[in-house]
Amino acid sequence: MKDKDLHDFLAISGVGEPYLSRAAAYFRGGDWSAASYNGATHHGAGRFYDGANKDNREEHIALETLTKYLRIAEDQALALEILELWRGHARIPPQIRGDFHVHTEFSDGVDPTASLLRQAKRLGYSWLALCDHAPMKKHVYTMSPDHFFRRAEIAARISALTGVRAYQAIEADILQDGSLNIPPEIRGDLDFALASFHYRYPMSETKLLGLIESAFADDKVIGFAHPFFNLRPRQDDNLLAPILDLAERYRIAIEINLAPYFLRQNLYLVQLIQQRDLKVIFSTDAHLAGALALMRFADIFLDGQLDTRVLNFQDRLAL
Repeated sequence: MKDKDLHDFLAISGVGEPYLSRAAAYFRGGDWSAASYNGATHHGAGRFYDGANKDNREEHIALETLTKYLRIAEDQALALEILELWRGHARIPPQIRGDFHVHTEFSDGVDPTASLLRQAKRLGYSWLALCDHAPMKKHVYTMSPDHFFRRAEIAARISALTGVRAYQAIEADILQDGSLNIPPEIRGDLDFALASFHYRYPMSETKLLGLIESAFADDKVIGFAHPFFNLRPRQDDNLLAPILDLAERYRIAIEINLAPYFLRQNLYLVQLIQQRDLKVIFSTDAHLAGALALMRFADIFLDGQLDTRVLNFQDRLAL
C-alpha cells in the first residue's frame, strides 16, 4: 500500500497526529521507542498496543481505535476497497438528519459533549443522540448516573446555542439474566436505549435468544447496536435470523454501524433486512468528533429500497 493510501486509510478513523504517524510507522516496520506504545516493531496489529495505558484517555482510545484499523490494513485489498468507498462518498447524504450512537467524555469518548454538538451543527444535523456506555464492571470508561445528569445539563446549554437537539440515550449491555444495565436513577430521564452485547456468553443459542427477547421487551429499547459485534456473517445465520425475527416482533430497529470493520457484514445484513419489515438506524459509534464523518458510508446503502426504513431521515425522532 502506498504511504499516502495508508495514511488516508488510517485517517478515516478520526484519530489525528501524532497517533496516525506512529501507526503508519509501526505498519511499515519502523522503530519508535515510547514505552506507552509498547516499543513494538513486529508486524501484526495485535502487538501495536496492549491496551494498558488507560490513564491517558486520549492516547488509549486513539491507539485502540487505530489497532482495529491496522488489523484491516493487514488485508490490503479490503483496506483499499474501504478507502475507495470513502473517497467516492465524499459527503454525508443530506437526508441524514442525525446520528444515533455517539460517545462523549462521560464514557469512552475523547471529545466533550459540547464539541460533539458543535460538530453536529457543522454537519447540518438537526439532532445528535448521546449514547454513552452504561456502567460495566469490565469496562474502564462508563457513565455513572451523576455523569448522565451532568451530560444532560451541558447538552441542554449547547443545544440552545446551536439549535441541535441532544437526545439523552445510553448503550445498554444485555446481561446474563436478560436485564439491561440501565441505572434505575436515570430511566425516567432517558430518551432511549440501544441494546448491545460486548461479550459472547457461554450458553446455548436458545438461552441467548431468550436474553435478547427480554432486552427487546424493555420499553426504553429502540434499537439493537452493532449486531455483528460477537456474530460472524453467514456462519451465525442460525442465530442472526431469529434475532431479526425478534426485532421484527418487538419493533426494534437494527443498527447499521458504519465503523468500516463492519462493512462486509453490513452489506450482508442489509440483504436480510430488506426481506423483512424492519427499521434501520445508521450510526457512527463515534468515540472522537472526527469519527462523526463515518456517516459518509451511509451513502453505500441508500439505494432506494432501504430508504423508507431509515429513522435518521427524521428531523425529530418520534420516540
